[in-house]
Amino acid sequence: MTNPPPVAEPAHLAAFWAEPDVPAPAGAAPSLAVGELHDFLFRLFATCFYTPECSVLAFMFILRLLSFHPHLRITPRNCKRLLLCGVMVAQKNHDDAPLRNVDFATAWGHVLPGERPVSPERINAMEHTLLNGLGFDLYVPQDQYAACVAELRGVVRSCVEINQ
Repeated sequence: MTNPPPVAEPAHLAAFWAEPDVPAPAGAAPSLAVGELHDFLFRLFATCFYTPECSVLAFMFILRLLSFHPHLRITPRNCKRLLLCGVMVAQKNHDDAPLRNVDFATAWGHVLPGERPVSPERINAMEHTLLNGLGFDLYVPQDQYAACVAELRGVVRSCVEINQ
């Protein structure tokens, strides 16, 4: 079985591109290590002081987005922005004292100082795109949340065993 040919990123998801006016050419995605994503989320958590549940909810929102929009591809160009936006929406929906979009734009600069800054307007556009992509459905049943946590714990245990 052969892999399908690479597809260019859909234009309506431009808010998540590294540069909104420059779509990625098909198949031109550099690799991104899992450790790099872990470090990104850890620094975001340490900077924004959101509850740990928001990370799980963000993961669930991104999975839901992917199930609603199978054409969406997570690439090194958009994954950190998707994570940031997922955490932001989860934090606003779950925590008692939600941060503002400008706070997440500022956090981006602290978490990724070498990256191009993300303006509050881009954060707004990403939030709008994510919420529209989810159909504004942010409800997560308790049993689905518990199943996701159990699965994530299993993944972490497997990674720890592999690295020992």
